[in-house]
Amino acid sequence: MALTATSTKGFERSGSMTGSAPLIWDFVAKSNAAITKGALMSLNNLQTLSATTDINKILVAASDTLFIGPAMETKTTTTNPTASETKCKVDINPDSLFRVTFNNHLDFACSSAGTTTTVVYASLADTADANLGGTLYCYAGTNKGESRLVSDYNDTTTLTVTKAYPVATAVTDYFILLDGDASSSAGIAPGSYVVPNATTMLTVDTNLTTEDFVAGPLICLAIHPEDLTMIVKIISHRFNAGVVAAT
Repeated sequence: MALTATSTKGFERSGSMTGSAPLIWDFVAKSNAAITKGALMSLNNLQTLSATTDINKILVAASDTLFIGPAMETKTTTTNPTASETKCKVDINPDSLFRVTFNNHLDFACSSAGTTTTVVYASLADTADANLGGTLYCYAGTNKGESRLVSDYNDTTTLTVTKAYPVATAVTDYFILLDGDASSSAGIAPGSYVVPNATTMLTVDTNLTTEDFVAGPLICLAIHPEDLTMIVKIISHRFNAGVVAAT
C-alpha cells in the first residue's frame, strides 16, 4: 500500500505573495530543445557566454542555475526545430507561488504499536536526531488524516511528535514522512527549503543535501500531504532583487 499522488502538470501557479497577477513573457527557446509545460526554465549561457549560439535563449533549467519561472506551454523538437526562433511563454513573476507534486518521501506502515505521541518503524535511518521538524502524515488507519511534526527521534526506530494523535498508533496506521536527508538531521515542513527534481524540473524532491537546507533554491510555504503536493516559491529567481548569479 502506498499513497498515490495527485499529479500536477509541473509547477502550477496557485497565487502570489503580493496578490499580483502572472507576468507572462515570451522568450526564444534554445533550438531543438524539448520543453514541457510547468518545467522550471533558465536563460542559456547568460553568465558564461561560452557559446556563440542560443545565447539568452531559454531551456529547461539545471538544478544549480537561477530560474526564471515555469514554462506555460509545451514545445517539442518538432514544433521547436533546429535553427528555429521558436517562442515559449514563461511566468517570470518572482512573487508567484506554485503548487507542485513532491516525491522521494518515506512511505511506510508502523512496524509495531506505538503510543499517542510515538510512531515506530524499524527501517528508519540510524542517525542521531534525523528527521527533526519533518512532517509526518497518517493516510490510512485509525489516525487517518492527522498530520504532525517530528519533535524527537531515538536514532533507531521511534519518532516522537509534537502533538498527540487521537489514538495510539498501530500496525494498521500508514504514514508518509517528509524526512529530508538523514545526514542533515532535519525534516521538511512549511518554511523548509526544497529542490526541484534535477532530471525533469517538474516535481520537488524531499531528499536534500545539507547545503540545500541552507540555500534553497525553493522554499515550501504549505504542505498538502493528502495528495503529495506542496506550495512553493522560487528563491533562486533571476528577477529577484539582489539575487546574484553563480559564475
